[in-house]
Amino acid sequence: MNPTSVLLFGLFLAIGCLSIIALVIAYINIIVRNRKIDSIFYFWEYATDKDLMLIKLGSIGLIVSGILFVLL
Repeated sequence: MNPTSVLLFGLFLAIGCLSIIALVIAYINIIVRNRKIDSIFYFWEYATDKDLMLIKLGSIGLIVSGILFVLL
């Protein structure tokens, strides 16, 4: 493997894992705070600004991770 592939794979793995962790934390926080499982489907009504920021960052990270996967 050349160094570029190793670097792209490392970035893909790191960004993907961090994005999934951010989304899980945000959704679990929303569920625990509202005590309803339906709140994850209507997160824009139940989420705070901090939760919405985590969801946006996680979603952007998944998109970047997908682009890195295609580049691999």
